[in-house]
Amino acid sequence: REGIQVHHWPFPDGHSPPDHILHSWLTLCRKVFKVEKKDNETPEAIAVHCVAGLGRAPVLVAVAFIEEGMDPYDAVEFIRSKRR
Repeated sequence: REGIQVHHWPFPDGHSPPDHILHSWLTLCRKVFKVEKKDNETPEAIAVHCVAGLGRAPVLVAVAFIEEGMDPYDAVEFIRSKRR
Protein backbone atom coordinates (compact mmCIF):
# COMPACT_ATOMS: atom_id res chain seq x y z
CA ARG A 1 0.00 0.00 0.00
CA GLU A 2 1.01 3.56 -0.47
CA GLY A 3 3.09 4.90 2.39
CA ILE A 4 3.79 1.52 3.96
CA GLN A 5 7.36 0.26 4.01
CA VAL A 6 8.25 -3.24 5.11
CA HIS A 7 11.58 -4.05 6.71
CA HIS A 8 12.50 -7.69 7.21
CA TRP A 9 15.06 -8.11 10.00
CA PRO A 10 15.01 -11.75 11.09
CA PHE A 11 16.88 -13.03 14.12
CA PRO A 12 16.30 -16.13 16.25
CA ASP A 13 13.68 -15.95 18.99
CA GLY A 14 15.28 -15.89 22.42
CA HIS A 15 18.44 -14.22 21.11
CA SER A 16 19.65 -10.63 21.13
CA PRO A 17 19.24 -8.82 17.85
CA PRO A 18 22.52 -8.61 15.92
CA ASP A 19 24.26 -5.24 15.78
CA HIS A 20 23.30 -4.63 12.13
CA ILE A 21 19.61 -5.09 12.98
CA LEU A 22 19.86 -2.79 16.01
CA HIS A 23 21.56 -0.17 13.87
CA SER A 24 18.89 -0.41 11.14
CA TRP A 25 16.07 -0.37 13.71
CA LEU A 26 17.37 2.66 15.59
CA THR A 27 18.05 4.48 12.33
CA LEU A 28 14.42 3.91 11.33
CA CYS A 29 13.16 5.08 14.72
CA ARG A 30 15.21 8.27 14.52
CA LYS A 31 14.07 8.90 10.95
CA VAL A 32 10.39 8.49 11.82
CA PHE A 33 10.23 10.13 15.24
CA LYS A 34 12.95 12.78 15.21
CA VAL A 35 11.71 14.64 12.16
CA GLU A 36 9.66 17.70 13.02
CA LYS A 37 6.18 17.42 11.52
CA LYS A 38 4.13 20.26 10.12
CA ASP A 39 0.80 21.00 11.85
CA ASN A 40 -1.32 19.49 9.08
CA GLU A 41 0.90 16.46 8.57
CA THR A 42 -0.23 13.04 9.78
CA PRO A 43 2.30 11.64 12.24
CA GLU A 44 4.09 8.51 11.14
CA ALA A 45 4.01 5.26 13.08
CA ILE A 46 6.02 2.08 13.25
CA ALA A 47 4.36 -1.31 13.60
CA VAL A 48 6.55 -4.14 14.88
CA HIS A 49 5.66 -7.78 14.44
CA CYS A 50 7.24 -11.17 14.99
CA VAL A 51 5.71 -14.61 14.71
CA ALA A 52 5.15 -15.19 18.43
CA GLY A 53 5.06 -11.57 19.60
CA LEU A 54 6.69 -12.53 22.89
CA GLY A 55 10.37 -11.82 22.38
CA ARG A 56 11.74 -10.22 19.28
CA ALA A 57 9.26 -7.41 18.65
CA PRO A 58 9.09 -6.29 22.29
CA VAL A 59 12.89 -6.35 22.54
CA LEU A 60 13.20 -3.95 19.61
CA VAL A 61 10.60 -1.63 21.09
CA ALA A 62 12.32 -1.73 24.49
CA VAL A 63 15.67 -0.89 22.86
CA ALA A 64 14.12 2.19 21.24
CA PHE A 65 12.64 3.35 24.56
CA ILE A 66 15.91 2.77 26.40
CA GLU A 67 17.89 4.62 23.74
CA GLU A 68 15.58 7.58 24.31
CA GLY A 69 16.37 7.57 28.01
CA MET A 70 13.71 5.37 29.56
CA ASP A 71 14.85 3.19 32.45
CA PRO A 72 15.18 -0.41 31.17
CA TYR A 73 12.86 -1.80 33.86
CA ASP A 74 10.28 0.90 33.11
CA ALA A 75 10.49 0.10 29.40
CA VAL A 76 9.79 -3.58 30.02
CA GLU A 77 6.94 -2.81 32.41
CA PHE A 78 5.41 -0.31 29.98
CA ILE A 79 5.48 -2.84 27.14
CA ARG A 80 4.01 -5.55 29.37
CA SER A 81 1.21 -3.23 30.46
CA LYS A 82 0.23 -2.59 26.83
CA ARG A 83 0.16 -6.27 25.95
CA ARG A 84 -2.52 -7.17 28.50
